[in-house]
Amino acid sequence: MRNLLLAVALLSLCACTRAGGTTDDARSSASAPVAGGMQRAAYIHSVAVENGTRTMQADLAEAFFTGADAGKAIKRDNPDCAKDSLDDTCVPPHGWYLRNRDTNVSTLMVASDVYITLTYASEPHPSFEEFMALINEPDSTKTGVPFWVTVRNGVVVAIREQLIP
Repeated sequence: MRNLLLAVALLSLCACTRAGGTTDDARSSASAPVAGGMQRAAYIHSVAVENGTRTMQADLAEAFFTGADAGKAIKRDNPDCAKDSLDDTCVPPHGWYLRNRDTNVSTLMVASDVYITLTYASEPHPSFEEFMALINEPDSTKTGVPFWVTVRNGVVVAIREQLIP
């Protein structure tokens, strides 16, 4: 329950703060207001139904950056980024960077009518049960894939897989 309360508190934040004490551009934030709720980038570890309650275990990321903001963020977070097989201008592969220094996993409640969108699937809008089977299968192809999780009133109402080029 403590993890759930912590997750709700984290999801209520609208902007992420970077090391210098300033706020990152809202376009780059992992927590941004969207129609019907607050959206966060997350890595989903597992999905469950217990006693009729749907939950998911997720690592909520701090921020998601694209374009020039991605290069600036990765350089701030890793001054030796060129040594990590990135080019000498510190541009992250595929033009995006997900800041995730805190890898704690939180338990989030999931709505019974959650809307799920998968990028690479024959069924782009699976049922919760199909999604649960996909996420929980051993060697899941969704391990390490970021998702956008939309939370309204402390409950996940939408899950959208992030396109990875």
